[in-house]
Amino acid sequence: MLTKLFRKYGCNSYRRRLINDSIGAYEQKLLWNFLFQLTHKEIGSVESNPGDISKLQDSHKNEKCLIVGSSPSMSEVPIHKIRSNHTFFLNRAFTLNKNIYSNSSSVVIGDAAAYKDYGTEINASDFNQIFLSSNINTGLDLENLFRFSYFQFPTAYDGYLQTDITKPLYHAHTVAIFAVQLAVAMGFTEIALLGIDLSFSDQKSHFYEGNAREIEWSSSMSKVRKDRMCDAFLIYNRALKSTGIKLINLSPMKSLPFLEWQDCEKYFD
Repeated sequence: MLTKLFRKYGCNSYRRRLINDSIGAYEQKLLWNFLFQLTHKEIGSVESNPGDISKLQDSHKNEKCLIVGSSPSMSEVPIHKIRSNHTFFLNRAFTLNKNIYSNSSSVVIGDAAAYKDYGTEINASDFNQIFLSSNINTGLDLENLFRFSYFQFPTAYDGYLQTDITKPLYHAHTVAIFAVQLAVAMGFTEIALLGIDLSFSDQKSHFYEGNAREIEWSSSMSKVRKDRMCDAFLIYNRALKSTGIKLINLSPMKSLPFLEWQDCEKYFD
C-alpha cells in the first residue's frame, strides 16, 4: 500500500490538500507516516524511561528558567547573586549547582564522552531531573533520570523545533539547543541563557580547566560548526518570539547579538 501511494503521489511533487482530497483517512495516515520516515532519521530511540517523562510536559507553564553553559565568560558572572526559579545546567556546568540558588534544577548532557568524564558525579547529585541523550548508557534506574532521543536529520538549523517532550529533539551540534527544546516543552515562557557564548577560543575553552578531549573538541569540531549553532538560535528566537516565548541572553560577552541582551546583575535584582 505504501509503495503504491508513494509511486502515485511522489515525495516532492505532492500537495497535502490534493492528497487529502484524493485518498481516504487511512491512506492519508499511511502516506504521511511514510513521508515522515523518509525525511526524519532518529538517533537511538528511547523505548522507556525510569521516570515518566510525559509528566514534565507543561509542568512549569508560564514560568521563567535559566540555562547555564560552561563558556569562559562564566568566570565574570557574579554567581552568588543569581536567583532562579529553575536552572538547566549543561554538561560540566553542573558543578555550579551548589553556588547558584535555584528552586529546582536539571542537568542536560547530549554527549556520551562528556558523561564518561563526569557521569558518576552527576548520578550522585540531587538534581530534580537528569536529562541524557539516548546514546548514553548508564545502566541505572533512577526516578529523576530521563533519556531523550534526537533526529540526525532534519536539524534545528533547518528550522525544526520540538515542543513535545515525549518525542525526539532536533540537534544543532550544541547541547544548549536540546535544553531550549526541553524548556519549551516543560512550559517555560522566559528562557534566559548564561555562559552560552559559542566563542570557542583556542586560549580558553571553558570557565574551568578543560581536559584534553574538551579542548580538542572545542577548538576543532565546535568551531567548525559554530555558524550552524548560531543559525539554530536565530531561527528559534524568531519562532519562539512569535508564540510569546522570550529568549534572553545574559552573557557579559554580549554574544549572540540577535537575542535580547540584559545585564546579568540587574536581571536577578
